[in-house]
Amino acid sequence: MSKNEYMPCGGCGAPSPDQRCLGCLHNFGAGSWNLAATLFSSPSDAEPVAWQWRQSYAGTWGYWNDCGLLPTDQQKWIDLAKKLPNEVQVRPLYAAPPAAVQEPVAVKALEWSDPAEPNETCRYNHVIAKAVFVYSIEWKAWKKYDAFTVYRDGEFLDSLATLDDAKAAAQADYESRIRSALSTSTSDPAPEIAELEWQLDHQHTLHDNLNRKNEGHRAKLSLAEDEIAALRAEIERLPAVCDGKEQYAFEAWAKSEGFDMHEHPLFYRFMDHKTNAARQAWKAAIRYCATTLAPQQEEAK
Repeated sequence: MSKNEYMPCGGCGAPSPDQRCLGCLHNFGAGSWNLAATLFSSPSDAEPVAWQWRQSYAGTWGYWNDCGLLPTDQQKWIDLAKKLPNEVQVRPLYAAPPAAVQEPVAVKALEWSDPAEPNETCRYNHVIAKAVFVYSIEWKAWKKYDAFTVYRDGEFLDSLATLDDAKAAAQADYESRIRSALSTSTSDPAPEIAELEWQLDHQHTLHDNLNRKNEGHRAKLSLAEDEIAALRAEIERLPAVCDGKEQYAFEAWAKSEGFDMHEHPLFYRFMDHKTNAARQAWKAAIRYCATTLAPQQEEAK
């Protein structure tokens, strides 16, 4: 297979990225353009297979991003970098190191966490590997057949049939990106190393910030739950009409005020109209308090 041939899309079968529909722009092969895997075994190929861009923020260069799969998207960023060289930079990615690199570089294997159950940070079963980038693989263990989806820093990469295949895809992406940042000459590699170190620090900072936000949300949720529990306890302590307690309290008060306490022989009703009026006012006051607290009660549910 020549260097200009592409692996067919697994969805629509188109042989080239610029012919594929948006729904089929998936990474079914090696490299972000789906170039054939045989490209990696040809060190003489120095033709870029993808491009990345980054932008300057107040004199500090940001981290690298993909220019896109389509050649038209990549050319847009290349032209913009030529027009605004102090604000935008682009760089090529290769399917194999250019010929000037004499020795292959071994990239350390990603170290994956043990499979974790769904939790506050991820709704599905998952594993995580933290390096220069943060790779994650998610799947639904409760389904009989489900794909293992690979993400890099939260960005979708691919979906595979097995966990091992998903880890292999993440490793291939990681190695490709690490090698693309290595120097292609015998010049000082310090700038490339500094770039990798900056990206690593940046990713760790993003991860730490996300953890702090999650901890803050969990703390607020815990406080809200405590407040709701306290409100429910207060509501439960409030009297209700004919709850078996307030009747005795009314009778004790009415007797102390000298009311006539004679009752109807069949119903709990006072024969004296003044006592009966006081009883109805007492019940109305209790209902008013319950109605006033009803919005808080609904919010606590």
